[in-house]
Amino acid sequence: MSNKIRLGSMLAGLILISGTAFAKDKCETVVKAGLAKQPMAYDVKEIVIPKACKTFTLTLMNTNMAAFTKASMGHNLVISGEKKVQDIISKSSNPKLAPDYLDQKSGYLYATKMLGPNESDKLKISTAKLITTEKNDGNLVFYCTFPGHLMMKGKIILK
Repeated sequence: MSNKIRLGSMLAGLILISGTAFAKDKCETVVKAGLAKQPMAYDVKEIVIPKACKTFTLTLMNTNMAAFTKASMGHNLVISGEKKVQDIISKSSNPKLAPDYLDQKSGYLYATKMLGPNESDKLKISTAKLITTEKNDGNLVFYCTFPGHLMMKGKIILK
C-alpha cells in the first residue's frame, strides 16, 4: 500500500472520529439523526461551512428505526444564533404546534421539516446570512426542537 493511500485512510478515519461534518471544497453535507445506538443524536457535533460557498446545501436524514413514528420520535434541524435558542425552543414546545414543534415566528434562520423514520429534507443556506447572524446573534448552532430533544445540538463553523 502506498504512503498516499495510507495517509488518505488515516485522514478519513480522523474525520469520522472527530464528529465534524467537513464540507471542504463542496458546498454541501449530509447530517444523520436518529442513530441506531443513539436515537436522540445527530452523527456530528460540528458542521463546517466554507465562506467561499455562496449557497450551502444541508441534507438531514432521519435514520430512526421503523419502530418509531414521527409523532413519537421526530427529528428536525434548526439553525439560529446561540442567543436565540432558548426563546425558539420555548415558543416551539407548545403542543398546539405538533407534529412539527416549530413556531414559524420564533426567529430561527433555517429549519428542516420534522422528519419521521427514513425521511430526509434539504436546506439551501445563504452563507452571507449566516455571517451576518453570527455577528449579531453570537455563535451559530443547530438543534432539534422536538420536545425533550435539546441534547441534539451542535455548532456551525464558518471557515
